[in-house]
Amino acid sequence: MFGGELTHYIYIHPTFFIIIPIAIITKSVKEIVILYGIIIIHEFFHLIVMLHYKIEIEQVKIMPFGITIKIKNNLIEKPEHEIMVALAGPLSNALLAFAAYLVKVYCLYRTDDITFFIFGNIVIGTFNLMPVLPLDGGRILKAVLTLKWGYVKAFYFVMKLTRCMSFIFFIIGIYVFYITRFNFSLLLIGTFLIFNGVYEQQNNRIILMKEIIYYKQKLIKEGLWQAKNMVVISDYPAHKLLKNFSYNYFYLVTVIDNKMNILGTLTEMQIIDGLIRLGTNVSVEEIINDNFHTS
Repeated sequence: MFGGELTHYIYIHPTFFIIIPIAIITKSVKEIVILYGIIIIHEFFHLIVMLHYKIEIEQVKIMPFGITIKIKNNLIEKPEHEIMVALAGPLSNALLAFAAYLVKVYCLYRTDDITFFIFGNIVIGTFNLMPVLPLDGGRILKAVLTLKWGYVKAFYFVMKLTRCMSFIFFIIGIYVFYITRFNFSLLLIGTFLIFNGVYEQQNNRIILMKEIIYYKQKLIKEGLWQAKNMVVISDYPAHKLLKNFSYNYFYLVTVIDNKMNILGTLTEMQIIDGLIRLGTNVSVEEIINDNFHTS
């Protein structure tokens, strides 16, 4: 029974086992074990903070390039919590590197292994702080911008940044590989970021669909919810408002005409319903008029 539950929560990707013969052939078994040890501790710090905030864990995936923790519903609802969860990983690398440095200096334990351990923590911690998704730095930036702009606008900004940096890594990686005929690490990083960027884009669509389906839970769960107000001109395209909506606020949109007269107020769900019923090219005034005739 326990074994079945364990295999449900821990998934080892088949490509992970490619690492074993590579490590043996390149005689780098010790280095890979050290790096995976660092990664396990990195993810363990994430896990501790998730459990502290009662974030439900769905699965731990062991991949050839690292370990990822999949959370239930693919969403941390509060941006403040996402910031703390994301910071925990790089913080573990900083603490491990500092502790190893103290051991090296004061305990005179100066082996190549401890030097590699320090270097590995610095590289993994720094790499994860890059402001691209799905890395910790990208999640921190997305959460910070969500507090300021709303989820959708923040996500699309970080995704644009991710695509730009992925492309840069990929191009530089091709050049480095062409020059060295061997070093393909940057090319690998660029490919990793591109493929994960596609996954993040698909995951975002799922999050937005869940937001549409379960929007009432915002108010039902708490009985009270933070609201934000927006004012738009009557001929403003309704679909453009979606980029300003966020899962952590309930939006009220006041519609005015060219003479600054108030025509009415729409909730975020009335706008979403209007887009579904009337089409994506509808204006906010058309949604107001439709609501007036159907009420």
